[in-house]
Amino acid sequence: MLQVLSVFALFSALQCTTSDCPCDWVEATRTLDCENKGIYLIPTNCWDQYTDIRKVSFHENALMSLSSSDFTHSNLQNLTEFTASVNNIQSIDGEVFNKMKNLHWLDLSYNHLTSLPEYTIKELHQLQFFDISYNSIDLLGLSMFYNITKLKVFNMNYNFISELPNLESLTELNRLSAPYNRIESVPSLTHMENLEYLNFNFNEITEIPSIFIPASSNTMDIHLSKNRFMLTIFASSVLPAPSESSVCLDEALTIYATQEEADEMMEKNWKVCHDLNDAIVIVP
Repeated sequence: MLQVLSVFALFSALQCTTSDCPCDWVEATRTLDCENKGIYLIPTNCWDQYTDIRKVSFHENALMSLSSSDFTHSNLQNLTEFTASVNNIQSIDGEVFNKMKNLHWLDLSYNHLTSLPEYTIKELHQLQFFDISYNSIDLLGLSMFYNITKLKVFNMNYNFISELPNLESLTELNRLSAPYNRIESVPSLTHMENLEYLNFNFNEITEIPSIFIPASSNTMDIHLSKNRFMLTIFASSVLPAPSESSVCLDEALTIYATQEEADEMMEKNWKVCHDLNDAIVIVP
């Protein structure tokens, strides 16, 4: 066993000390392609070999952590995309991305993260794509999106998240995907006027705000099914969804609506999973 550990340590050390960068360089896009290279430690020796690196991908490796000390090189200051999906990452230094101020793509999906520090992305004011799906996250910093205003896609599928962070700054968001979590409540999303895709399937939501879906000119794809404690909603929660949108609700769900609201829902010609006529209960 000791011999195996010694070989592993030697191999890991060589990755960081050898002058030969294990990654491939794509000049046209200034991309450092480190995908599927069997990398255990960040090969910091690569940073010296290429200037003005714009994209880095460590997809499908064996990384176990990300440390801020590995990403301080000046050749990374213009980095726009960072991918570390499909690894074994269990911890992230909360300041690891602080110097990547031009980052607009961050993919940490398919890892073993259990939480994200409050300040993980606090300096990423250009961030547009953020994926933390398929981890074991049960805690997100409630103010992690403070001053993050350009995000368009936020995926957090298949985690153990019970409470959403504050989403008020995400006015440009067009995709919010959070199925298969433990989310108990959701806020009004009326400030997300560009929203096109929303998925809260398979959570533990008990109630949807009566004012929930934003008024948008975009057709929307809405998934609110398989929440075992959500038995009723108000028509006003989903009525702003434009005509021809896809609205998927539970078959057993009761929708309380005035006659006017019920008529409007039928006129919108939504693509639905179940006949809404069977779900609507007319109220005064």
